[in-house]
Amino acid sequence: VPSTTPTTPAPASRTWTDSSGKFKIEAKFISLADGQITLEKPDGVQLRMPLDKLSAADQKFVTEQALRP
Repeated sequence: VPSTTPTTPAPASRTWTDSSGKFKIEAKFISLADGQITLEKPDGVQLRMPLDKLSAADQKFVTEQALRP
């Protein structure tokens, strides 16, 4: 059974950058589960991607959000 880490969504959108620095997207953090992050774009479309594909700063942000009560 895979473990999941429920998280509280961050209240605002931010610009996310991939680990290469070439791809950026404006979106809200929705959740982190099984090493996958879910983001929601302003148009409501949700994206899932591996956490390790994000920049170091974004990975740190997600980790801090996941640890929030």
